[in-house]
Amino acid sequence: MRPEDADDLQSLPPGSLDLGAMSPVIFRYKPDWGRMTALNTINTNSSTKKFCITRLALEIQALIHHHRKKPTMPQINSKTVEVLTQRTKDVLEDWLRAQLASATLRLDLVSENELRKQSHDFLTLFATACEASKLQDINTPQWDEAPHWKEVREYLSSITFSRARQGFSSSETATFVLSLKQPLFSHLRQLMNSNSEELIETMWTVTVLIDKLALLSTENYQQGREEIIRRQQQELLELSTPVVKAWDGVLILPLIGTLDSARTQIIMENLLQTILDSGSALAIVDITGVTTVDTLVAQHLLKTIAAAKLMGADCIISGIRPQIAQTMVHLGVGFGEVATKASLADALAESFKRLGLTVGSLQAPA
Repeated sequence: MRPEDADDLQSLPPGSLDLGAMSPVIFRYKPDWGRMTALNTINTNSSTKKFCITRLALEIQALIHHHRKKPTMPQINSKTVEVLTQRTKDVLEDWLRAQLASATLRLDLVSENELRKQSHDFLTLFATACEASKLQDINTPQWDEAPHWKEVREYLSSITFSRARQGFSSSETATFVLSLKQPLFSHLRQLMNSNSEELIETMWTVTVLIDKLALLSTENYQQGREEIIRRQQQELLELSTPVVKAWDGVLILPLIGTLDSARTQIIMENLLQTILDSGSALAIVDITGVTTVDTLVAQHLLKTIAAAKLMGADCIISGIRPQIAQTMVHLGVGFGEVATKASLADALAESFKRLGLTVGSLQAPA
């Protein structure tokens, strides 16, 4: 329909049945041309034709009214930008109150001053990005790489990683972004109280945007926690494989827990490096704390012992308990020519014997 057609219909008084005024407009309404053709077959003065034309005219008027009232995306986005740029201080204060009132806020992990600074910096970047992008790119697949939102994403990621290290939960971290909804909605209602449809569309746009940022925050939190877990695992592996110098030329490697490929690699590296640094000729591998010894564990131990032998050090395995001995015999697992002892004390005695040392008790002088 052309603009002048809409003007013609809008100028008609409510309830008008003036077919002379309506007909030229109605017959230019191309989308319903089939119904117009059918009406032409009815007698001009027919009451049926008058009723059909009037009914169709009212439908067109309703469509025109809906079209004129429906807000456009530029209108929606401009209202959001207006709230963020012209009411920044008020939105910030309302947002801070919402966060401080939240049951998920951990003031034992973040101070109020730090929270205020984070909120102020984020809201400033958020408003700048909204104004620069006009919110035109939030529904595109490329939103994650949109240049206007780069600083927002980076700053949110830094906050998220920091909170992951501080001990916040994922829900507590996401609340930082999600709590911004209510203050924005409140100010949008104040600005657009006369247009409910435009308000709904605007609030939906804001909801989509903040939800995207909350999802990004959750993803970053998950990555941060996984990074922390990997680092802690590495530290635990290093701490769980200490190499102790028991005597000049004698090293002890106490093992606790389960041996797998990753841990065996760390054990081997620590042992070989210590052998190189100390010049030790003997190393005792104590497996008292190893729960089970199967074929795979035996293979890992033999690899470590073979590597130590290449460095010029002989190994003795200690801590062979009766249960482990029975299991190894049942599985047909053995350590070949490697010396084995039931206890660490026996292994130390064997080491001293190989070094030509004698262990005895000193008698107090009379």
